[in-house]
Amino acid sequence: MATKAQNARQPYGLTDELVDSLLNGSTSHEEVFGEDGIYRQLTKRLFERMLETEMNHHLGYEKYQKPEHEQRLLDGGNARNGSSAKSLKTAHSEVELSIPRDRQGQFEPKIIPKGTQLLE
Repeated sequence: MATKAQNARQPYGLTDELVDSLLNGSTSHEEVFGEDGIYRQLTKRLFERMLETEMNHHLGYEKYQKPEHEQRLLDGGNARNGSSAKSLKTAHSEVELSIPRDRQGQFEPKIIPKGTQLLE
């Protein structure tokens, strides 16, 4: 068990308690890196959250919120327009991601640029 001082020095607040909570008792290689393992689930959630944050920045408003310039949307402005599926190969698995789209097709993700299939 880490001390409070040791936990305070962990990058991004990844305390032992948080990691234990994420692992939820998983200890085998299969439970962590397997088809339904925590690594795959966490990779998917992290990348999709980063992509959603990029889309929020691109459009200038959060998902499920009305933009300040709502009338511009009615006049052909840009907005979210669903998502598309993408397979991304990582060091340990292949992950199916949901990549957000915008109506005008102007969204260019930076975290996973278009055409990227392998994450090194």
